Amino acid sequence: MTERSTIAIGSGDGAASRRGASSWSTILTAVLARLYKAGSMIGMTTAKIAVTIPEQVLRQARGAVRRGQARSLSAYVSAALAQKTMLDDLDALLTEMLAQTGGPLTKAEERAADLALDGPRPRRPVRR
Repeated sequence: MTERSTIAIGSGDGAASRRGASSWSTILTAVLARLYKAGSMIGMTTAKIAVTIPEQVLRQARGAVRRGQARSLSAYVSAALAQKTMLDDLDALLTEMLAQTGGPLTKAEERAADLALDGPRPRRPVRR
């Protein structure tokens, strides 16, 4: 069961309606469903490859396997590549959505999106 909700992000200038916020929620729901399914690789064929990576990255990946974060180094690398491809696809989708709904976000829209995703920024202490 997929729950849909609409989040209107804008600067109060009608940006949310101009950008079609309700259609965004439909697309976002589909993207999130795809992200959820990406963790499942049952039935996928595999291929053996050789890659060159920095030693520090390899040490960190092996450490993650030792801590039980992946079944094997291959599983860890495969999950990382799957995540990267998904993020690239999401970036392309966002670029396409923005092109169809009014172009790049304004600074006010970026601030509103950051606030919605990250919450308010902590205030800096006042120096006296």
